[in-house]
Amino acid sequence: MRNIKFVLLVIILSGFVVLGLAGSEDKKDLEELKANQQAILQRLEKLEKGQEEITSLQKEIVAKLDHIIREEASVFPPLRKALEAREATEVDYSKVYTIPLGNSPVKGPDSASIIIVEFSDFQCPFCKRATQVVDQVLKTYPDKIKFVYKQFPIPSLHEHAINASKASLAAHKQGKFWEMHDLLFKNSPELQEEKLMEYAQSLNLDMEQFKKDYASPEIEAEIRQDIELGEEVEIRGTPTFFVNGKRLPSWSFDTFQKAIEGELDKK
Repeated sequence: MRNIKFVLLVIILSGFVVLGLAGSEDKKDLEELKANQQAILQRLEKLEKGQEEITSLQKEIVAKLDHIIREEASVFPPLRKALEAREATEVDYSKVYTIPLGNSPVKGPDSASIIIVEFSDFQCPFCKRATQVVDQVLKTYPDKIKFVYKQFPIPSLHEHAINASKASLAAHKQGKFWEMHDLLFKNSPELQEEKLMEYAQSLNLDMEQFKKDYASPEIEAEIRQDIELGEEVEIRGTPTFFVNGKRLPSWSFDTFQKAIEGELDKK
């Protein structure tokens, strides 16, 4: 689009030069040409803005299709393979990201040399399955790993995801994030607000405090901060895992083990 604008500007400016050489009798033509120039530039601006909107919409559609394919792998196995092949060429898995831990929930010793960060959505079926793999990893390397959970709810796909994130962080305020984490995934996708209150009660939380925290701007800000961080580190879908800042190409146990052993060999 910018190349088109450049070419048209050259043509228009060339017209100015010709008219300028022709003399004062062409002043009327010059004024008309100036008016035409403005009209053309205004149309180009509208076209350019429209193209940007189309590009943004295309990216959103592709992202949603990617999520659908991931979540319906049994229905679309060829598409899922194509998706993984495409990502393999587009993602730099050697890149090391700086991911601040902030106030995120953590499992494992502070002295751990391996930090695993997960960006996750409580209503995502793949995230639910990944919890079993994470448990296996933590049992295999009990003293080596610090596991960090980051919120990345995707409301365009999962209508209860944000409320589930709020419930987990409200439980975190009372020291029971991981208990709520396990309950939410165990019962997902049954994450309607009334269900979230039932889960909180089953954990013997102070319900008055829980409801206050659940509705607080502070917790909403924490979720937004995690989402923005996820966008900065180029999250394409959930779950996404990082081992010492490096994105994993998949969340199989073998993939975790290979990455972890590689980091331990550096020590």
